[in-house]
Amino acid sequence: MSGQDIVPPFELPCPTAPLPDLSLTEDSRVNMRIESRFSRNLEWLMGTQSTEVEVPQTAEAAFRTPVSPFNLRLNIVIQVVGSHGDVQPFVALGEELKRHGHRVRLATHGKFESFVKSAGLGFHPIGGDPVEKILPWALTSAL
Repeated sequence: MSGQDIVPPFELPCPTAPLPDLSLTEDSRVNMRIESRFSRNLEWLMGTQSTEVEVPQTAEAAFRTPVSPFNLRLNIVIQVVGSHGDVQPFVALGEELKRHGHRVRLATHGKFESFVKSAGLGFHPIGGDPVEKILPWALTSAL
């Protein structure tokens, strides 16, 4: 082992900071006794923190008109190849996009047609059976 490989000794980043007393119990739990000075300082720090951020109002911001929502309606096609677990998140995404006024179609295996249509989305078959084609490939590739 060379001199460069030796790990330097641990040093506290702030040696004067009041640290809690720690002890390990037989069942691997940690008992911690916090010094009263430490807990008072922590309580004071937490009490002075503000959860609200004040944004300064500029003259330019005061006269700005509110921005209207994006009114463009899109025709969206999402292609998903895979199992039911692969398709399901995109059905949820499609439902949310549809709620915002977009036309959404899922291009996926015919096996999932009723699942996609029951969510109120358009369906386009891409062919193939995921169990027949993808599962055997995934099993052999994982080895």
